[in-house]
Amino acid sequence: MYARKHNVCLQKEERQMEIGSKVEHVSYPGQIGKVVAKSKKWGSQLQTILVMWDKDKNLSRHIPSALRVHA
Repeated sequence: MYARKHNVCLQKEERQMEIGSKVEHVSYPGQIGKVVAKSKKWGSQLQTILVMWDKDKNLSRHIPSALRVHA
């Protein structure tokens, strides 16, 4: 369930967050959405992920640690 990358253990779910993946917000369990876009990483900046939420079809941007892949 773990992958070794740059001497850091990443959970399998974090690696598989691709466009089209169903995700759940970490702070709001039960809030399910779909990844519609991902930004490029620039230097030391974090990548942002654009999510369309199933409930109300709103879009929001998040850093990867705020989301987890929904099973």
